[in-house]
Amino acid sequence: MFNLANRKRDLVTVIFIILVIFAIKAYLPDVEKSRFTTKTWVEYKNELTITFNLLWENHSLGMTKDGSRYEAVVIESFTRSLKIITTSFLLALFVGMAKGIYDFRKRKFHQRIVGEGLTGFLSALPDFFLILCVQWGILFYLPFIPWFGHDEWYSFILPSLLVALYPFLYVAKITSASLNEKRDELFVSVAKSKGFVEKVVVHKHLLRSSLPQIFSHIPSMMIYILSNLLIVEWLTSYKGAAFRLFYSIDKKVNVTQIPGINADKMQETGLIIEIALCFMAVYFAGIMISKILLTVISPFHTSSKLIIELLKQIGIFIGSAIGMILLVLYII
Repeated sequence: MFNLANRKRDLVTVIFIILVIFAIKAYLPDVEKSRFTTKTWVEYKNELTITFNLLWENHSLGMTKDGSRYEAVVIESFTRSLKIITTSFLLALFVGMAKGIYDFRKRKFHQRIVGEGLTGFLSALPDFFLILCVQWGILFYLPFIPWFGHDEWYSFILPSLLVALYPFLYVAKITSASLNEKRDELFVSVAKSKGFVEKVVVHKHLLRSSLPQIFSHIPSMMIYILSNLLIVEWLTSYKGAAFRLFYSIDKKVNVTQIPGINADKMQETGLIIEIALCFMAVYFAGIMISKILLTVISPFHTSSKLIIELLKQIGIFIGSAIGMILLVLYII
């Protein structure tokens, strides 16, 4: 029943996003209407034919102005983004769990201020506002820290911290809530009756039983990471895949005039598709990491169930990828 409810929620979300896109395309005020004319079926068919002919004949979706294949550009930019994604994922998961344990254990008033109080306050702020505040603080009070660009080997560290900020708070709240939910279980009382100190009870018993619930939220955490990545790469001029995605959006469907982008540049629909596929693959990887970890730590998730789930997720990924490609080719 729970899975069915999730599927219905996901379907409604996808339909809502598509409706919003078409509403913006058709009814956005104060924008030249000619830029947002919908393709006819003949134009759409030609677009599909050209795209698949490029892929079949050239094994590529196109080339940039300087003659580089899209695939080479995507590999270069996505490799940079992958450093941020991996680092922020590990930071958010492990540091977030540690913060959640701290929030659970520290129950005195002055301890709860920097525990649950701080976590709740920061979580209530919009992630975009939180990222901007940290960025401004570093720019004004720590100007010696190199902020912009990607040239140095350590350039990914600051963006990783910013990207991990909101997912870290999310994991902390999930961990604390899960521990609170299980604190009155019978096995906790048995462990305390045997004379184990609170630290051992929390880490060895409570946390272990809470791990399935925490790991099941990894896909949601990955969504936060990817959404923050789009903001952070643009704000820090870190030329990863998200930055390149913004750069590649054609002006006729770009509803904001972003400084620094040449309005006369060629349309790079193929590049947009390839970068979007990379981000979809990252989300798919987050789902599979969650399933694998659940199989390792929970007796209710067997290897056979993991294989079935893997095949099901591959089918969902392929279907979603095809739908995304068709939608992008129609809109752009």
